[in-house]
Amino acid sequence: MADSRQQTQPSSLDWRMEVIYRIFHRQSILAVWGALPAKQQVELYNFIWEKTLELGMVVKGKEFTQEELLSQLNKIAMKQFDRKAEEKWTDLRIYIDESTIETARTREQIDLLSKVLDQYLFGD
Repeated sequence: MADSRQQTQPSSLDWRMEVIYRIFHRQSILAVWGALPAKQQVELYNFIWEKTLELGMVVKGKEFTQEELLSQLNKIAMKQFDRKAEEKWTDLRIYIDESTIETARTREQIDLLSKVLDQYLFGD
């Protein structure tokens, strides 16, 4: 007889704790993101975005804005992905079509947000 507490999908608390653990241990968040269904992938993305902004405010001061964060992400993206100035992002919204999200772009954004979080926490 199966235990009624077993779940097939990780709970919100489970993946949030896993993400926080991975951030502080400098491990990729993408493994957690890839194991989630589309709805929770969107929640994870929003969670990372909010935590990056919150930590940015702590590190950079309360005047830290989403535009400043976007500027930082574009600098990293231009280095990491050899982007040109005209390929800069103007927003970081993810796009949902039925129950799927734009995977490649969202993976890239989560990776970049993770790098900014790492810089804020560890400074290198």
